Amino acid sequence: MLTGGQGGGWEPLLGAAVLDDANVVYSAHLYDPYAFTMQGAEWMPELEPIQNLPYPSNPQVVELEAARLRAAGRPDLAGAVAAYGDDFWGPGALAEIARGLADWSREKKRRVLINELGAYYKAPRFDCTQYLHDLRTALEDQGLGWNLWEYASGFGIFLVEHSVGGRESVDPWMLWALGLPDGEEPTLTYYVSAAGSDDYPGTSAGLPWRTLERASEAVYGPGESLLLARAETVQGSLRLHPGNAYGTFASPVTIGAYGTRVLLRHNQAYGQRMHASCHSDGGGYDFNGTHSVLEYNVSADNAGIDILLDDQTPVNHDVTVRYNISRRHGWQTQEGLLYVGGGRPEVGPALHHYFIYNNVFHATGAAGGPVVYIPNGAYTESPHIYLANNLFLSDGGVPMVQLDRSDMADNVLFQNNAYWDPTGQLRVEWGNDLTFASLAAWQSLGQETLQGEAVGFFADPSLCDDGEEVWSWYRPSTGSYLIDSGFDLSWLPEGTGNRDISGTSIPQGGGYEVGAQEVSAGCGPNHIVGTVPKRSFLTTVATTPPSMPPTLKATCATTAGARLPELSRSLAATTPRRKVEPMTMPTVHRSTPRSSKLR
Repeated sequence: MLTGGQGGGWEPLLGAAVLDDANVVYSAHLYDPYAFTMQGAEWMPELEPIQNLPYPSNPQVVELEAARLRAAGRPDLAGAVAAYGDDFWGPGALAEIARGLADWSREKKRRVLINELGAYYKAPRFDCTQYLHDLRTALEDQGLGWNLWEYASGFGIFLVEHSVGGRESVDPWMLWALGLPDGEEPTLTYYVSAAGSDDYPGTSAGLPWRTLERASEAVYGPGESLLLARAETVQGSLRLHPGNAYGTFASPVTIGAYGTRVLLRHNQAYGQRMHASCHSDGGGYDFNGTHSVLEYNVSADNAGIDILLDDQTPVNHDVTVRYNISRRHGWQTQEGLLYVGGGRPEVGPALHHYFIYNNVFHATGAAGGPVVYIPNGAYTESPHIYLANNLFLSDGGVPMVQLDRSDMADNVLFQNNAYWDPTGQLRVEWGNDLTFASLAAWQSLGQETLQGEAVGFFADPSLCDDGEEVWSWYRPSTGSYLIDSGFDLSWLPEGTGNRDISGTSIPQGGGYEVGAQEVSAGCGPNHIVGTVPKRSFLTTVATTPPSMPPTLKATCATTAGARLPELSRSLAATTPRRKVEPMTMPTVHRSTPRSSKLR
């Protein structure tokens, strides 16, 4: 076996003399491009400072690293990184090298073996395996043999920085890249951030896409994810449909967040359906996080849970859910419109400091389970689950609230919510053996009370129906008891907010409304929109608005936070208020997605 000069590189081989012996095999090393394959290599001081360099390359995706190196006083390395970008290293560039070697082999009638190739493990993991996959297939397409350097350590097939039981673990992505059995094609995670660029690959948090329109062009396979940067506002519309998202029940396509905070607002979820094997799918929003906000979202006509607050890790806390509207969910599942649960004793409480206020949940039909469901799985030491100023509606007599275990009751507090069902029955299933058929009976436990006075409502809220948008169906009409009856919740971590779901500034008039809509001038009166004719409410059930003691109503706005029992007495005094700036509803644009998967 012979090779060319300069350490056995492939380029010197093309100029090497050929012996008159057909038994000689000519070998070469192929680590091009070195800026990528040797980034972070400790034995190469000229390349060690380079980090997070992606593959494939173009001038845009390398600029962040080039700028970092220039700022660090390494213009030489910044130039090498820029050159890597300018050369557009990708499958085409690697195939060109493979063709050149194959042409030499055919011309000289000598066999060629690439006896060393690889990429150091400090290259981004997905990019490293994609590079090796592209290089291997390019060589094999030309009939050239290859050897990986090395079996173990930094270039090998093991996860260098991970081990199982003290033993090295084989990297299934590397097996896939090398075409070996038991390989697993990399599952891509894409990222979107206002600080990104649509010229970036989007496959790392360091090189995210900038827009949702760019994210809509990708095709998402089973198990793949799209993550949006927390604590940022990303304008635009995300379009996922069977043509560009084809997950499976076992490996769904997921949308989530990365960073420290989620703000999910101004979204619409319609017509979601569930898999036959899973009775919790097909819903609206599965929302978890820390110091995160779910607001100004609409969902309707979905099969599953509308808002799902559930996780199995102890990191979800200080979450706000406000000014959302859900209509006619749960016609397939029995787990309600709003699901609040999660946590395991071995890891601690998953949900704490959850504040759910000024939302509308409307269950139409008798087959969808409760409106609010706090399941058996909710860890009993999860504190501070507080629901206030919400409007809970049912047309079919389903339970308004179902709490599976009574030992969870001390961690949940309902205050100043409005309820209505044209049957005239308020059904609450509270714990293992308590069922209430009226608001007054439930208030005997301290729910929907403040200083011993009733603060909840059960009566026809007298709503408008004056527009095509879902949020226009739930505006209080003139004279509705919802108007000016809401608590002032400015003591909560996120405060009351600046706007309601339709963009109206709050408060209007003399106080805050109950529900998701603030009104400056009431409409109507019409009455609740539902499957039962509107006027039947007037003949079957007395609809006189409930009264609140004047002295109590006057003090609710300033004292609600301080009067909450153990759930939030101290929190009101210690948690600073944070406001969220208003944002106009986005325009939905439709376009044809790209048909091929972006790699």
